[in-house]
Amino acid sequence: LAFFTLWLSIDDLFLLMPRGNEFNKAKNMVLILGVAAIVDMACGVNSHIISMSQKFKYLLIFLFIAVLLNVSLNYLLIPKYGIEGSGIATLVSIFVFNVCKYIFIKKHLKISPFSSKTIQIALLGISLYIVTTLIPGTEFPLLNILINTSFFGGLFILAAYKLKLSPEINQFVNKQLIRIRIQPFD
Repeated sequence: LAFFTLWLSIDDLFLLMPRGNEFNKAKNMVLILGVAAIVDMACGVNSHIISMSQKFKYLLIFLFIAVLLNVSLNYLLIPKYGIEGSGIATLVSIFVFNVCKYIFIKKHLKISPFSSKTIQIALLGISLYIVTTLIPGTEFPLLNILINTSFFGGLFILAAYKLKLSPEINQFVNKQLIRIRIQPFD
């Protein structure tokens, strides 16, 4: 939700910023590091699961692999791609780190932090992002930000709530509805 609302508004945010045209050059880095953050958040609980198990030392091995990969890729990619090479190196190392943790947990602990709802949430976000990009923009960046983020965020939360994709979202929405004296919808 946060990443897509940011990415939907990034061009308008740069228009509002002083010297935003200079920051606009880093737009690809925002995308690359945003995807890396999503991968890390989606798999973030895996580190805690491994660290609380008897095989906690494997986490250090996976971290060492990620660091080695990141340094090596930075060495190879920065001369060719500049700062974007560093972003790509970070994305790849985070991805590999999290894949290692996932495979380890699946094989040794016989659990998976993912479910079919994980895929549904991702597909919902991508679909709503595509639909939101079809909304015509105005000449007012702040208005574009308000329209796009409200449309995307509202539909995302409503759809996730109605499809019961996340107990946390449903709990939060129900609490807010009760607070304003409206009967929860689910």
